[in-house]
Amino acid sequence: MLKIRRAQLDALRLERHRPLLGRIVERLRRDLAAELAGTPDDELERTAGAGLCRALGYGIETEPELEKFVSLLFLVAPDFDEHPFVAAILRDESIPPAARLGTLLTACPRDVWDEAAERWRARRRREGLGPT
Repeated sequence: MLKIRRAQLDALRLERHRPLLGRIVERLRRDLAAELAGTPDDELERTAGAGLCRALGYGIETEPELEKFVSLLFLVAPDFDEHPFVAAILRDESIPPAARLGTLLTACPRDVWDEAAERWRARRRREGLGPT
């Protein structure tokens, strides 16, 4: 039996969405110039690509929504979607996939975003990678 690993699926997804990823990275560089100052291009593309794959996995499909999801990786934390409040909304099957990000952005209190960011910073410190 043929087994395809998640990394292989993500690589296939990324290849299929490479033009979209390029547009998202270009807009991120333009719209988040201050936040991304000093971020190497390969790191930006790698993080954006991973986020794009995760967003697609939640059923998010439109370019504006995919771009918002990827932007949150840089504005909040690269793993913001692992926060229990955030994950619950993104995985809620009673919410149509196309409405999940909008629901999240409307329903998520500020302290959840702050907590997601702090969880990321704490993880980086534990791993000895310093502040971000």
